[in-house]
Amino acid sequence: MLQTVPHLLLALIAGYVVTVVLLLILTIALTTTRRGFVMKDGKLTRGYAIVLALFWVISSLVACMWRRLCGEAGLGGR
Repeated sequence: MLQTVPHLLLALIAGYVVTVVLLLILTIALTTTRRGFVMKDGKLTRGYAIVLALFWVISSLVACMWRRLCGEAGLGGR
């Protein structure tokens, strides 16, 4: 059990970093193409908040599916 803790921690950190970097790229792309979609009157728009929420949900689902697929293929995971 204790031997897998560093691997789990590394996977968690790597997944978080990948998600945050992709989120940053998404934000920059949306801001440069549709500035009014991201912010209006100094506040984030509802549409942008929905896009962020969907991005986090999709990222979590991909991570769960990846873990399951890799575990079944013997490449790690659970």
